[in-house]
Amino acid sequence: MDNRQLKILKYIYDTPRTFSNIKNKFHLDDAALRNLLNGDDNFIDYYNGVQQGKNFDENSIVASNLGRAFIDLHKRKNITDFLPMILSTIAIIISIASFVTPYIT
Repeated sequence: MDNRQLKILKYIYDTPRTFSNIKNKFHLDDAALRNLLNGDDNFIDYYNGVQQGKNFDENSIVASNLGRAFIDLHKRKNITDFLPMILSTIAIIISIASFVTPYIT
């Protein structure tokens, strides 16, 4: 996802917005908004998952679940990237402590 798509997702995170709201906020015309929605497979997958059966028109509401799904996934991804390293560091510390403890006492 590019930065502009991420900004749109953050913009709709808490409040459902119409396409008109998004176009006005980010100074987009219909074609530019369509290009952003179609420009990235992940973005369009999230969009389609929430907007199934809705037309691309003024009355369509972009569900807040779209933003939450992406941002929650993004947060989880950041934590899980470092989780194996954190757990292995803790395991090393515990194994060193259990090895050294009998010699200290």
